[in-house]
Amino acid sequence: MPSLGDFTYGSVIFSGNKGTVFGHLHLINSSIVGEIREILQSLKKEQLYERSLQNLLVKVADPIDGQRLQTKQTCPSCGSLNLSLDEARMLEDKEIPLITFHRFLSQDEAARINEIAMAVLP
Repeated sequence: MPSLGDFTYGSVIFSGNKGTVFGHLHLINSSIVGEIREILQSLKKEQLYERSLQNLLVKVADPIDGQRLQTKQTCPSCGSLNLSLDEARMLEDKEIPLITFHRFLSQDEAARINEIAMAVLP
């Protein structure tokens, strides 16, 4: 399980759907967070902001190495979402890429609103 360290307040790590890639995002400094909040306000769904923000972010994020991002970690060997973490010892030091949103942000405003609306429908 990757870690960003002790001094990364406001950052999250998302996993690829096969469990072999990871991406991180600084929620406090990211313009995409404000964009999603504004769209939810325009849809009169702002109450979903805190509960659904991370799920919405992974839905509109660009894939990393062909893997869709998700909020849960996946075992890269068996694909299980039920992970048991035994020891928190460092195995290797790797760079975790910043999550991008090029596809989502390249759409016009109506398409972005529609994508978020479809994602928050019950």
